[in-house]
Amino acid sequence: MPRQKKPRKVFNDHIDGCRIVRLPQDGDCFYAAVSMAFASDGLSSADCADEAPAYVGEAEVARLRRCVSRRVDGDVFDTFKMLHGAGLDDFSFMRRIPDAAALRTKLCVSGAESGTNRCVWANDFEITALCEALGVVALIVDGEASDAGRFVALPPRSCWEDDAQARSYVVLLRSERHHFDLGEIDERSLFRGLGGVPKRVRRAFALPAPDPSCAVPEVPRRRGPAPPPPPPDFSCPACARSFASQRARAGHLAASKPCRKKLGLGGAAKKPAAALKRPRPTSRAFRAYEEKWERSAVRRREPAAEARLLEKYAGLAFTDGDAGATFVVSDANLEWFGNSWTVLCKPPAGGAAFESYVINAELRRMIAATAQPSAVKVSRKT
Repeated sequence: MPRQKKPRKVFNDHIDGCRIVRLPQDGDCFYAAVSMAFASDGLSSADCADEAPAYVGEAEVARLRRCVSRRVDGDVFDTFKMLHGAGLDDFSFMRRIPDAAALRTKLCVSGAESGTNRCVWANDFEITALCEALGVVALIVDGEASDAGRFVALPPRSCWEDDAQARSYVVLLRSERHHFDLGEIDERSLFRGLGGVPKRVRRAFALPAPDPSCAVPEVPRRRGPAPPPPPPDFSCPACARSFASQRARAGHLAASKPCRKKLGLGGAAKKPAAALKRPRPTSRAFRAYEEKWERSAVRRREPAAEARLLEKYAGLAFTDGDAGATFVVSDANLEWFGNSWTVLCKPPAGGAAFESYVINAELRRMIAATAQPSAVKVSRKT
């Protein structure tokens, strides 16, 4: 039997002996790199960040994203809005983010499950927030930067200078703007304590010399099976969004329908056949009709609430002036997204990303301006 060739190891040009561990460019590369670095030392990065799984078998990346999203507050939202207003392409996703809660939900979206255009690629805030939660310093080798800015440490040095000896360190290789690969040196990816960082890495990033008296003790690895995760907390919008995305986007929605009642999501009730035959509200009666029940219906994840929303909106078209496209509301693109019902539309011809429209005052105004059933046949889910 012919001997199989081992995959060729590719090394980084800027740090001697730094092997490149390739990761898929799916929008989750930063989180996957951190998870892989901790796994190489027998640790779970999500467990180290005290982020419990929302359900059995939840992906590590989803837990890390949720850990970061919990650290979003009003100041972070204002900063993101300011960067979007400055015209930075990396923050174009903020165009339809109305508040901090929606931003937390957006950061929970996994690129591997939902697509690279629907997730947020890791920026400085996400990197800093996760590193602070883990007590880690990300040593980033930017292959596209100049020599002066090639070696970057996040969080900034002022945040960890006092405890540099006890911190853990991960080498990340950034290329193609925001894609990250993991750096491996001497078959290690996670360096616990400044004394564990190779000398050539400390020299490249101008790290202080290790103090022998501050050696980091070995962390005992957990033995035996992991404890069962707590039941899903669907009162938390991020947990509910993560659960729905992980199950639905992975193609398990059909298989999970018989168990939806056990999971606390409500029974899989069938939509009434006559739901789409009722008359649509005119623009004059639109406001009075919606105030009757919609305030509570759009905030309940129930088949009955979905049926009532479809009873009102299905088949109605609305035009987004910014996107320059017309969309039709149907049960094929009405989904529970975060903590409210959202219309998810495929991009128009030549579009670069999906469009999402939360059922709120803005969307109701666009629909009310049309208030006419679309000629497009509404497809039914099977």
